[in-house]
Order: sequence, then structure tokens, then C-alpha cells
Amino acid sequence: MSGEQTLLGFDYGSRRIGVAMAQQPGNVTRRLKFVNNSPTRPDWPAIDRLVAEWLPNALVVGLSRHGDGSDSPVTRAIRKFAGKLGDRFDRPVYFEDERLSSVAAREALLDEGLPETKIARHLDSESARQILLSWLEHAARE
Repeated sequence: MSGEQTLLGFDYGSRRIGVAMAQQPGNVTRRLKFVNNSPTRPDWPAIDRLVAEWLPNALVVGLSRHGDGSDSPVTRAIRKFAGKLGDRFDRPVYFEDERLSSVAAREALLDEGLPETKIARHLDSESARQILLSWLEHAARE
């Protein structure tokens, strides 16, 4: 991707979906919030509002896999969510390996000086930011 771009990143979870944004050039990233998720469907109105606010050119979804690279039980749900994102917003959707995003997110929040009592509130959106950072790093090498 070249030129001015805005991306939204998603860290899919069964109860919450963390959301972050990135703007290029400069790879400026920011955690946004999390939206609620349920076994029946995500909070689409909340996702609609984020897409309307940030007007992303593309969407990046963290793809959960086992350590050996094989699909995990949640991989199918993530792929289904990503497909619906692409259809709903008519934007390209990219996947990024999210295996280490939660660990990196916790470390980043601790480095910011957040106390343990507040980390849980920001962990999902920081994980989404870590997914975006990883995707941007890989995209820069291609």
C-alpha cells in the first residue's frame, strides 16, 4: 500500500473484538475501543460507526492459529467475521498472524505505565494495534 491510507485492525474474540486504527504515511497507530461480540453476531452498529468515522481504505483482521500454523477452533469464526466485514464495507480485508499479539499488547501497556487493574480494559484494542503494527511491518517488506 502506498500513499495516504487508513486501516482499521480487529482482534476477534468470542466476547469482545478489539479495534485499532493506523494511518499512513508514518505508520501512526492508535487503539480505539472494543466492540461486544456474541455467539450470534458482533455489534455491527458499533463497527458501522467506527468505519463511518475513520473511513478506512482496508481492514486487517488478526488470524488465530496454533503454534505450528494450523487452524485453531476460532479460525473459522474469524474467517467468517472477516468475510462479513469485506462484504458489509466493500473494502479489502487482510489477515495477520495474531499468535503473539496479546503478549505484545500486555507488554506495551505495562511499558506505558498502566497498572494491572486497567490493563484488561485496554488489552483487546491494544492487541488490535499490535496486529496492525505487525501487518504494516510485513507490508513494508513486500
